Amino acid sequence: MLFFARINIIKYGSVVNPIFFVIAQEFGLRVLLGYVAYYYIFPVDPSLAVYLDDALFLSFWYALFYILGSLLEIKSLNNLISNISLFSIESLSFGSRKIGRHFSIFILALGIICFALLAYFGGGRMLWLTDPRAAYLTYRSNFGFLWSLFASSIPLSLLLYVHTNKIKIGLKLLLVAFFYSYLSYFTGSKQTMMGMLLALFFYVNYYLRLISFRESLVLFIGFLLLFLSTTILQGSFDSILDSFKYFDYINSTALYLESQSSMNDIRGFGYISSLWGYLPRIIFPEKPYEYGVVLINSILFPGAAEDGYTPGYFVWVLAHFDLGFVGVLAAGLFQGLLNASFFKLFLKRRSNVLLFIINCHIGFMIFNMPGAFEFGFLGLILLTGSMLYLSKNGVAWRAAFKKTN
Repeated sequence: MLFFARINIIKYGSVVNPIFFVIAQEFGLRVLLGYVAYYYIFPVDPSLAVYLDDALFLSFWYALFYILGSLLEIKSLNNLISNISLFSIESLSFGSRKIGRHFSIFILALGIICFALLAYFGGGRMLWLTDPRAAYLTYRSNFGFLWSLFASSIPLSLLLYVHTNKIKIGLKLLLVAFFYSYLSYFTGSKQTMMGMLLALFFYVNYYLRLISFRESLVLFIGFLLLFLSTTILQGSFDSILDSFKYFDYINSTALYLESQSSMNDIRGFGYISSLWGYLPRIIFPEKPYEYGVVLINSILFPGAAEDGYTPGYFVWVLAHFDLGFVGVLAAGLFQGLLNASFFKLFLKRRSNVLLFIINCHIGFMIFNMPGAFEFGFLGLILLTGSMLYLSKNGVAWRAAFKKTN
């Protein structure tokens, strides 16, 4: 991990980038911290401990191929990403500040409307205001798409606003951060709250001033402690030490590895079944509760998904579920290559709104949308395509109209 940090500092001048942060979070926090927690602090049954070792072994190979992928470069992929980014306005273009501000307000207003509809039709009503975490755990099943739109609208609105309006370090940035952080509290999602703040530090690092490695380390430790403290405030755990149980991804993954032989009938169908994530349950009531990586729940925790319990697994588990060890290597290689391709193009065109937002999503998972990555990309392309039309065609049309009148 320190070696990869060194590579990132030499190559990009900072570890505050999606290439490093993804692997630092996945391998450093979820894998290593989880391994220490469940091997030494809260030791699991010796029979399961063997599979903790297997999970650590597979995670090492995923991390290694992720690093290799991040060092590769495929010209055709870079050209594809470059062409996609043309659907976005540039923060330096004429009228971008005003359009960015208007879109930011529109997106946030739309998200708040979705929140109100969620509270009314999905259940919970005032509980979403008084105890968002309890409402999040209980009242999302049939109207989860409304929650996703609300949770995604907050960071999207924030990033559009700060990027196109070039907000500087100072009181205004603090007030903006506080306002959006307060709104994100009502999502009940720690990921949304933390990811959004981390994305702001990404903005500061690449537009305002470079954050040193020492400062980055202090910030990440501070965010980790803040995250663990949040689990206590929400009533999930009783102490900081106890809150390390949150990193049970390795425990869940070990259970999966232990039970592989009983999954032969469903293995290989994980990714295909994940396509259910694009369909709202309110429109397709026959939609299963177990699909994608959660398909594993049908064996390990039957009926748990319907009750809202979906334990987290390592990022390579779905690929392993479908393709075995080769899938782990392929997933790491592709993810590293994709993340690096987006980030390298962003460094060349920092004024591009789409590239900025996508890199924030890659690194800090700021969007909570069905289909995660794919749906988030689709929504961003459609959004920024509209912004392109309004900014370039709209401004040109208004200018021509003024001249003729």
